[in-house]
Amino acid sequence: MSGSKDHEILAIAETLLDLPESERIARLQHLDLRPDIEEGVRRVLRCAERDDALGDERIGELGEALLSEETRGAPRTDEAESDGVDRGRARPIRIGRYRIVREIGHGGMGVVYLAEQESPRRSVALKLVLPHLATPELRSRLQREAEILGQLQHPGIACVYEAVVDDDREQPFFAMEYIEGETLDTFASRHELDKPDRLRLVASICDAVQHAHMKGVLHRDLKPSNILVTQFECDDSPRSAQHGAESRSKPRRASAATGSLPGQPKILDFGIARLTDSDVNADTLQTRTDQVVGTLAYMSPEQFSGNPRALDTRCDVYSLGVILFELLTGELPREVSGLGIARVAHVVQNSEAPSADSVDVRLRGDIATIIAKALQKERDRRYPSAAELAEDIRRHLDNEPIRARPNSTFYQLTKYIRRHRAVATTAAIGILLTVALTIWALVNAKHARDHARIADERARIVTERQEELSRLSDQRELRLLEERMVELWPPTPGLISTLDDWILDAEQLVARLAEHEATSARLAPIAIAASSRDESQRSDEDKRTLWWYETLERLIEDLRRLLGADDKERTIAAIRARRDVARKVAAVTSGPTAEAGWQRIREEIRELPIYEGLDLPPQVGLVPLGPDPESGLHEFWHVQTGDRPRRDPSTGRWVMTGDTGIVLVLLPRADFLMGSTGEPGRPNYTPQPYTNESPPVALVLDAFFCSKYEVTQGQWGRVTGGRLEPGLRGRISDEYRKYPVCLVAWEEAVEANRRMGLRLPSEAQWEYACRAGTDTTWHSGTKRETLRDVANLADRALSRITDTNLGAEAWDDDWPGTSPVGIFAPNAFGLHDMHGNVFEWTRDQYQPTYQGYSFDPIDGRRGIDPALSSARVARGGSYAAPAPFARSAVRARYPIDHSDDGLGYRPVRPIERP
Repeated sequence: MSGSKDHEILAIAETLLDLPESERIARLQHLDLRPDIEEGVRRVLRCAERDDALGDERIGELGEALLSEETRGAPRTDEAESDGVDRGRARPIRIGRYRIVREIGHGGMGVVYLAEQESPRRSVALKLVLPHLATPELRSRLQREAEILGQLQHPGIACVYEAVVDDDREQPFFAMEYIEGETLDTFASRHELDKPDRLRLVASICDAVQHAHMKGVLHRDLKPSNILVTQFECDDSPRSAQHGAESRSKPRRASAATGSLPGQPKILDFGIARLTDSDVNADTLQTRTDQVVGTLAYMSPEQFSGNPRALDTRCDVYSLGVILFELLTGELPREVSGLGIARVAHVVQNSEAPSADSVDVRLRGDIATIIAKALQKERDRRYPSAAELAEDIRRHLDNEPIRARPNSTFYQLTKYIRRHRAVATTAAIGILLTVALTIWALVNAKHARDHARIADERARIVTERQEELSRLSDQRELRLLEERMVELWPPTPGLISTLDDWILDAEQLVARLAEHEATSARLAPIAIAASSRDESQRSDEDKRTLWWYETLERLIEDLRRLLGADDKERTIAAIRARRDVARKVAAVTSGPTAEAGWQRIREEIRELPIYEGLDLPPQVGLVPLGPDPESGLHEFWHVQTGDRPRRDPSTGRWVMTGDTGIVLVLLPRADFLMGSTGEPGRPNYTPQPYTNESPPVALVLDAFFCSKYEVTQGQWGRVTGGRLEPGLRGRISDEYRKYPVCLVAWEEAVEANRRMGLRLPSEAQWEYACRAGTDTTWHSGTKRETLRDVANLADRALSRITDTNLGAEAWDDDWPGTSPVGIFAPNAFGLHDMHGNVFEWTRDQYQPTYQGYSFDPIDGRRGIDPALSSARVARGGSYAAPAPFARSAVRARYPIDHSDDGLGYRPVRPIERP
């Protein structure tokens, strides 16, 4: 690689790392880069994902491992101005009202310059974004950082002067306070600060954090590299660039005796900060809820949840505790280098941080207690604010009892002696010191041994398990993808972005398939050799290798299946097909034309007397078709399930094909009598009714949508991917997709409805839809002959092929099996095949009587009785049943796993109201 090419690759990669993982590859493809540049960026991203790139560390550290020996050895071009252009890197002479002095740093989003502002005259740090990286996302991040910093006015926080990040400017920038300082850890090391001075620095940082918290701002990424320390003017201060360039002055030792600060700390980089309350739902100041934000080593346990609502000021208190631990011990509480986020999250969320005195016994006592309280796993046990953490630090420095530990008599006495040494007797001091030194020496030796043992064990685990954890992480991600896949129904416009995210996540997962296959090939000979040994002779290493190999093989098999081309199974192709359906629904149901159509239909329905002033808001996924010419009821196209229906110009009825989607009829609210009676002259009279349908019950049902036809084979196949042969009794046709679906168990119908955003009707809804305002035996009348043109029942057509009468009807309708939906005449609501063709599942559990049960006031559904069986009710009769079994009130009982070629279903949908 060339030097400029390296910088371009690393700059682009860092910008992409600012995005959620699911969006990085899509953004990279849109940049239209040269192939060699794009491949370099992909390598850096893979390295970042493998080595804890979510830590928000500089991408240059990752890219360093990717550079060639020639590039790593080449010196960087120094500044050499000629005609206002820097030969090492092209730079402008002026930006806005700022004169550029020199470059002081660069990163993924662009360049940082030292500049001079003319009025008022002062030096500023000018952050300038490179033109080809000025994406809307990066502009939003700059605007967010500028707005947050603009609210904070504190000597310990770098302030912002001006931000110009609007879309009209090719290169966004903002000007902020120029800080000549070193990062916190570098400053403390170079100036050899003692413990009191380090504590004073942290207490001062707590003051600045408390100021931000009082303004309602969480930082969420506190760490030493985000804190610069400047020396006071009286000191021989080192000169350094913004964000901690190298110092060139000699180190000095700050005095701890005076109690003054050794330098002024300044907190930087509020780029991922968030307002504590005011923006909890704001897109501009909040990351996605499923995205972990922060640097792993300094993140609190709740930050790993990725839920912004779980965060408050105590997450910054935890980060301050990590900083204090590291500043005093020289080590992090937990070594996370090389560990994936899942492993780090598990450790941080499920174990307490080690005590600081296990690393340095000199910290035993107040300091270890303060740090332990700041690093508590449960946030309720931490300091509630940065101010209280600072107070305990200062109480310790003043030899006063801290609030983080109980005020025992011995502890109070110790503090008193430290504050009033002249008052205490020499003998008492000697006794206390002798006891303290003895205990301290014993504890020191024990903690040193424990620390060495813990360090050795940690190193062993990191070395031996890193790669296995990576495979297990992929396996877990795959399981999560599969769980999410099941929930992503129905494919409505609001689900498009979620489906896009799923596809990107899945593509990133299967991109590592080749790597897993290579590892499996390497392990195969070792695993085969281990498996050939008798189980009793296998070592622990043999068992671990076999387990790892078998786990990896299962992962590879699952990833290959996920990558399959079948759009009906659990594959990426299936989710792409689902997203395409959601886009189709959005295209058909969105826009000014669709909105105007809904407004017109809404007004028409409100004016129709039958709907009693119903105000119908737009329904997601439905397109109004207007009123049926026969029933006068309004009908709607369910876009997800197939093509828009078309009317026969001669009859005015819909022409149903295998490609036609579901047509829903809006049924009005009504008072309704369900069941039948054997008393002549009474409503719903039928001779000798069954006991489970009598006496009838009076109900009130809300308006709802009901399918005009039984669900067809074509509609079922498009939603479920299944292919069921129709019950045609020998009449198999190329047009079978317009026949009703059958051989469907109750639970299968429920699942298919969930995918469509529909549901099975209650018994009350079904009988109300069937009767269509009638109170006769069938909706066609009281005589069996009235069903001749209305229902496909058991008649002579069936008798011809079964050699049995079965109580068949006297006519011949020429349909020995099921018939295409819509062949027979509709009822008064315009619903076809309510009698005959196939029995239709309802939602209700079978109960032997209507008496003693309560009915839902909206849809008439009854509650589940655990004392009864799980059987469900089917209604309407079938092609194989005579007229008495197709009465409006007859109830058939089937187990929920039952299916046959005379059993299907008709869905309903409630009205969605805002």
